[in-house]
Amino acid sequence: MSEFLVNWNLEIAGNLSGSGGLLKTGLKTLTLSGTNSSTGPTRVQAGVLACDSATALGCGTLTLAAGTKLQLDYKGTRQIASLTVDDGKVLPNGSYGSGNSYAPVKDDAHFSGTGMVTIGSGKETVTTTTLALASGTSPSASKSSVTLTAMVAGRGPGGNVTFYDGAKALGTAPAGGSHQASLTTSTLAAGWHTLSVCYEGDAINLPAISPLLEIRVGAAMTR
Repeated sequence: MSEFLVNWNLEIAGNLSGSGGLLKTGLKTLTLSGTNSSTGPTRVQAGVLACDSATALGCGTLTLAAGTKLQLDYKGTRQIASLTVDDGKVLPNGSYGSGNSYAPVKDDAHFSGTGMVTIGSGKETVTTTTLALASGTSPSASKSSVTLTAMVAGRGPGGNVTFYDGAKALGTAPAGGSHQASLTTSTLAAGWHTLSVCYEGDAINLPAISPLLEIRVGAAMTR
């Protein structure tokens, strides 16, 4: 296992590979910005470990000691073998991230940033998650009804999707037998809205986040 004692902020831009692990010590931030295909353990004993992309984090076991934090500066998720926090607590399968992420399990004590990590074996990556305006127009009148439809492609994906206006959740709907979910809302105020949808994943398929959809809502129509 390679140990990095970080008493000042440090970035590793090179690629990491093999079965060796990474041990982060020291109180400052270590940033990984290369491609990391390492299958060995990652242990954060002190300070912050930051990842600029999902592939910057190794896919082996991850251990976060009490008082440490994993900063995930990306959109989407990274599949890892297991997650242990606070010097011995093994967390169950699921997707974890900060309150600023789309993770179903939000944990600001151990995570920051917009990314997620996912634990669970036997999963495959969802091919695509897309979002479209199914009814209504852009621009539309303020408070008028619009329907959004999310399409999830994978291996028979089930589970739920959550629709977002920026960081605000608009609602959650199940991905049915057609692997799509719809949400109708009339709460969008006047202005531009950046919409997205997050698929939470299931026993087989990993979580996924759609590309952004921008729509404009105008002033309320008057008679």
